[in-house]
Amino acid sequence: MNIPRILKGMALAFVTASTLSAANGPSWQNPLTLPNEPGWGVADVQVIRYRGYYYLYGTGGDVRVWSSTDLVNWSDRGLCLTGPVGGMAWAPRVLYYNGLFYLYACGDNGGQVQSVYTSSSPLGPFTVAKTNLLNCIDGIPYLHNNHQLYFYYAAGGGIRYRTMPDPLNVASTNTQLTSCKVTLASTWTEAPHVLNVDGAFFMSYTGNDWTLNNYQTHIARGSSPTNFAPQSTGNPVLLRTTGTWVATGCTDMFRGPNMKTIVAAYHVRNGNYRKLCIDPMIWNAQGNLVVDGPKIGTSQPGHALADFSDYFNRTAIGANYANVWGGNWGMHQPGWLMWGDSRGQNGLK
Repeated sequence: MNIPRILKGMALAFVTASTLSAANGPSWQNPLTLPNEPGWGVADVQVIRYRGYYYLYGTGGDVRVWSSTDLVNWSDRGLCLTGPVGGMAWAPRVLYYNGLFYLYACGDNGGQVQSVYTSSSPLGPFTVAKTNLLNCIDGIPYLHNNHQLYFYYAAGGGIRYRTMPDPLNVASTNTQLTSCKVTLASTWTEAPHVLNVDGAFFMSYTGNDWTLNNYQTHIARGSSPTNFAPQSTGNPVLLRTTGTWVATGCTDMFRGPNMKTIVAAYHVRNGNYRKLCIDPMIWNAQGNLVVDGPKIGTSQPGHALADFSDYFNRTAIGANYANVWGGNWGMHQPGWLMWGDSRGQNGLK
């Protein structure tokens, strides 16, 4: 059985660490500069977490992926998708489902059609699995904890969604979330992201036009993935209309490195060039989830890290561990623990 390489309070009962300590990661300042940024910058970002590592994706003719453990120091992991259908991958979104990674992106082909790509790794390479999922932009899948899949996407008049019988198909009927819209120059609303926080559902969405300075992010709250209403206070949660960097949008929400805090990743614009920003999220006095930002050009303290974490990126377990329940523990390869019992059985952990 595969388990995450990051262990809080030691998930492995057989092996214990001699010391535990909580700490903060390195400080950072928005906007962040990633290694080997494309010429147009980093836009329409999504961040996923898999086995303790964060993976970041953004719009491109080819899709580049970056990884990090602390949300500050990012490593360029190369192109995970090349030659996308329609010559472009707008707002790529990645879902992990039953052992495979599914990447959804909109091309520049007629009607801006969503295509789906699959890979066994978040680093790719992703290959085409379906070329005609739906005519829409900013499509994103969401897996509810009851195993139901939903597909949200941009629309005039509010975000729309369809149920998904599986990751490669959507239902023929759609539902419009008319309360999940931004009304400024129009009602066009895009970039939906959904986060479940202890049974409450939060959707971030952005409008109306990324080329306008007042491009902004709102959040709606719901009792289910299909029932949302704008929060009573706090909207817009991100808005910046003056200064070098403006137009705060396409906001993703996810757990921080300690798996308790909540973090927002979004892009800002200078001319047509866009860059990544990351800010913490907080609960305001009315109990609504808001972004503690936008904070541009200001140093911020590091994200709270897990009490204990180990990525096992080495060839030996190390002296900080004690084998208390027996068995033969060792490193199968960097990043993987291996155990073999006295009967000769073994498994990767």
